[in-house]
Amino acid sequence: MSAFARARVDRAPSAWTGSFYYLVFFFGSGSYFPFLYVHLSDLGLSGEQVGLLATFPPIMTMLLSPVVAGFADRNRLRVRVSQVGLACLAVTMFLFRFPRTFGTVVPLMLVFAMLLTPFTSVADGWSPAWPIATG
Repeated sequence: MSAFARARVDRAPSAWTGSFYYLVFFFGSGSYFPFLYVHLSDLGLSGEQVGLLATFPPIMTMLLSPVVAGFADRNRLRVRVSQVGLACLAVTMFLFRFPRTFGTVVPLMLVFAMLLTPFTSVADGWSPAWPIATG
C-alpha cells in the first residue's frame, strides 16, 4: 500500500462520525428544547400561545422533511445541508433571547421549526452510509 493510500485510509471517516453527530445533536436538543417553552412562559405568553408555538416543529416536519431530504439526496449534499442547517439553527436559538411578545416570537419560532425538522431525516441518510462508502 502506498503512503498516499495509507494516509487516505487513516483520514477516512468511520462509524464514530455518525455517532458523534447524533451525540451532539441530541445533547443540544435535550439541554435546550425542554427549557424553550419554559422561557416562552416566562415571557408572559399564555398556555394557548405556547401550545400553538409548540405545534410548529411537528407541522414543519411533515411539510419540509421530505422536500429537504429529497433535495439533499438528489444533489448529494446531505452532509452540507446538515452543516448549514445546524449552523443556522444555532444562530436562531441564540436569537430567542431578544423577542418579548407573541408577535415577535411567532416568526422566529417558524424559522426555528423550519431549520430544526429536516435534519434528522437528512442525517439518517448520510450517517449509516458514510462508513460503508469510505471503506
